[in-house]
Amino acid sequence: MITSKKVRKLVKTFERMLPHAVSEASLDMCETKVSHHHNLTSDRNVLHKCGTVHCHAGWYLLAKMWDGKSDYMSEDRMHYYNEGIVLMVEDLGFYEDRGLKCWARDNPDLWGNDEGTGMFVHSTAFASVGKRRARTLKDIVDHWRQVGDALEIAEIGDDYLKRRKK
Repeated sequence: MITSKKVRKLVKTFERMLPHAVSEASLDMCETKVSHHHNLTSDRNVLHKCGTVHCHAGWYLLAKMWDGKSDYMSEDRMHYYNEGIVLMVEDLGFYEDRGLKCWARDNPDLWGNDEGTGMFVHSTAFASVGKRRARTLKDIVDHWRQVGDALEIAEIGDDYLKRRKK
């Protein structure tokens, strides 16, 4: 089950990549490939050799690979965004991506909009007040931070109601 604590941990994982994803050119929700670990540089944007960029789940996989905390880290093959989805879903307490997307669909007040089911394919899934879509990884991280805040408020309310019933 998703909790504010799990979302906060997810945010911290993403935050490690923010110095490498500062421009709008560093986010492409349609990019399926993820840079090999040995291609990482200290440039302002972490890019593939061909110059492409990463999507939401791709950046998450890259963050996990950067720390060496991913079983997917292998320099002899290409990595894909669905590997990042698997890690993200597990880290948030779901068994598969459908569970996370259904949670976002069923809880738009916690997710922050009605577009959560598209979180792995559409930047509009990260729309918030004043923004129609995510333009950078920071926008996505900020959105997840707001999800964590909303969950924390809901958890506090649930705890309060449980105590009142006693």
